[in-house]
Amino acid sequence: MFALLAVPGAVPKLQGLKPNKTGSGQEDAEESDVEKIGGNPVARIGVAAGVGAATYGLFRFSFWLDGAAEHGLRKLRVPYPRVVMGVGVAAIHALTDEFDRRYDARGDQSPPSDAR
Repeated sequence: MFALLAVPGAVPKLQGLKPNKTGSGQEDAEESDVEKIGGNPVARIGVAAGVGAATYGLFRFSFWLDGAAEHGLRKLRVPYPRVVMGVGVAAIHALTDEFDRRYDARGDQSPPSDAR
């Protein structure tokens, strides 16, 4: 998303956005969030390059972590380390999903306010 900021006018074209118009047919004076970022192309390229570098770094870290986890399990002589990693991820997903359900259910039952 942030990489699109490097190309002026790309986001409105992709989203099919048109300027807001008032009842008289004149465009509103308000700028969109994309236009507020600024028109400096060097800043736009810098933001896009920074986000791209951060994304690349996260991908490299995730692959390193995956390999390190598999290597650690193999060192412990765990049979089928990939299957064990998959089961572990599934268990973590099930736990977080259950916590989310409990949190959502608790949100529906809001406590009475202390307003006096």
